Amino acid sequence: MSGVFALFGSKQELQLATVREASRIFVAEVLEPVAPAADGLARMRGLCEGWLRYSQQRVFPGGCFFHGVMAEFDAREGAVHDALVEAQHAWLAELERCAERARTPIRRNSPSRSSR
Repeated sequence: MSGVFALFGSKQELQLATVREASRIFVAEVLEPVAPAADGLARMRGLCEGWLRYSQQRVFPGGCFFHGVMAEFDAREGAVHDALVEAQHAWLAELERCAERARTPIRRNSPSRSSR
C-alpha cells in the first residue's frame, strides 16, 4: 500500500476520515456562526442562511459535500454509508429542534390559572 492510503491503512479509513473532516467543516461553516443566536426561528433562519452560504461559496467543489456523496453511498452498506447517514440525521434533527422551538411560544412570567 502506498501514498495516501498508507497513512490511513485502508480505503474505508480514508473515506471515514474524509467524512469526519467534512462534518467538522460543516459545523464550523454552518452551525458555529449561529451558536450565539436565540433558539427557534432566529436560529432556524441562521442555520438556513449558513447552509446556503456554505453551498454557494463552494467550500467543497460541487457544493455541499454530503449531497454529493450521498448519491454514491446511498445504496451501499457499511461504515461510510452509516457515517454519512448519521451526519445527515444530525443536521435534520437540529433543524427539527429549531422548528419545534419556533412553534412553542416561550411563556415568561405569565401567571398560572390557579394564581388568578
